[in-house]
Amino acid sequence: MMQPLRPSTLRDRARARYREYEAILFLTSGITVETRAQLDATYHSIPRISRASLQRFVSSLDREIRALRKEWGIHARRPALLELLEQGEKPPTDGSVLLVSKAWIESLCTNYSRGMPAFPWLPPHALVGLARLGKLPADAYTVEVWILEAIAFEDMAALVNEVRHRAGSIRESSGKVDRKTTSALLRAVLVSTFRFLEAYLNGLAFDALATGVPLTQGERDLLQEYDSKRGRSQFVGLRDKLLLYPRLAAGKKHPVLQENNSPDLAFMVAQAKAHRDAVVHASPLLLQPNQDTERFERAVNISVSEVEVIVDTAISLVRAIEYAVKGNDLSIRWLVPRGADGLFAVSVFD
Repeated sequence: MMQPLRPSTLRDRARARYREYEAILFLTSGITVETRAQLDATYHSIPRISRASLQRFVSSLDREIRALRKEWGIHARRPALLELLEQGEKPPTDGSVLLVSKAWIESLCTNYSRGMPAFPWLPPHALVGLARLGKLPADAYTVEVWILEAIAFEDMAALVNEVRHRAGSIRESSGKVDRKTTSALLRAVLVSTFRFLEAYLNGLAFDALATGVPLTQGERDLLQEYDSKRGRSQFVGLRDKLLLYPRLAAGKKHPVLQENNSPDLAFMVAQAKAHRDAVVHASPLLLQPNQDTERFERAVNISVSEVEVIVDTAISLVRAIEYAVKGNDLSIRWLVPRGADGLFAVSVFD
């Protein structure tokens, strides 16, 4: 016959189980100021509870933990849950939420859509914001999701709309400030478009690494832009990323898209990139007498129509890659083209 647990052992168990309970609450619903106060009061009362009450408390806690684990499909062991809880308890240095990737959440549980219906359609690299313990009141806490390429897309869309509004009012009589501001915005759109495209490709790289796709060490290095043999970073160019990252994310032997079967890809790595390089890598080296000044012209005199073609092609290319890799566009439902008026809809920024 098992000996009854000594009070000290029972209290230790109560504390350990209650910490696990806290971790599950943090994962599934966040811990607000109000919840934090209630949890702290209960935890600090454990040393004062009588043995009989403590036994009932532990039994009730065990049942609640089992129910929550079943409801949310939580398969992670206690140490993994406590690791998450401890991250949430650290003093925040960059905000009141802890950003956790979808891939990490899926390593802890299988039914997170119980509290976030859109969760199945998020890419593995999407970041879910969990309220740091007791840092937000209940009426200010909503679970938010950050996707870097979606943020970059919104930046690009905002700049395009601003260019459209400004360009429509530019005349020969417009002052230098207006004309130069419009030119600066056009160059900003160009850079922002490539930032959006590369953010999307880097997201695919994360997903390939996080989801167990079979990879060689060399492929892992390329996805991480790291040389493991030499212990240093290595640059992977845009064309290589376009050919390699979708292929690896899809688990294919050959590129899913390349220049000979994707006019969009061919355009982005040639004409569009030439414009981008002229802006990002501005240099006077080619401006000597009798030298071709085409690169200079690309950097200084890009037009609204040229920028809009690059923007539209980047959107089309990302959508084509998504279909080639996943067979659907459910993870990029935020990616919408410009409207008939040439502007991105207000709903893009919701």
